[in-house]
Amino acid sequence: DGKRCAVVGYCMGGRIGIHFVAATPSVRGFVGYYPSVRDEGPSPLRPRHPNDAVKDFKCPSQIFFGAKDHVASVAVQQRLMASFQANGQPLDWHFFHRAGHGFAMADGECYDPGLAEQAWGLVSNFLKRELGNE
Repeated sequence: DGKRCAVVGYCMGGRIGIHFVAATPSVRGFVGYYPSVRDEGPSPLRPRHPNDAVKDFKCPSQIFFGAKDHVASVAVQQRLMASFQANGQPLDWHFFHRAGHGFAMADGECYDPGLAEQAWGLVSNFLKRELGNE
């Protein structure tokens, strides 16, 4: 059902998902598990930073990061959160103090089954709320 579309992305999928959602106003929700956002300037292959792309979101978002993320530092996470907040769309931001990058990946070295289960419950509720039945 094209009227009930959301994007869920993990790691690089979260980063790419940000750009997709920014370019696709019909998306009704975005979930980013530790998007691979870095402190980097534009380049020919990456002309637009995710912090700039979220300004074009037309939907609510739910984001998960951890204090021990080795890809996106806490400072980078905070700048991304500020960009989401400046957009004005609803935002559910979840920061787990003991989580590393990939905490929801069962085969990853930072996997935390308790946090993965907690996050999935939040995601399920978010998607039910945002996509609903029409």
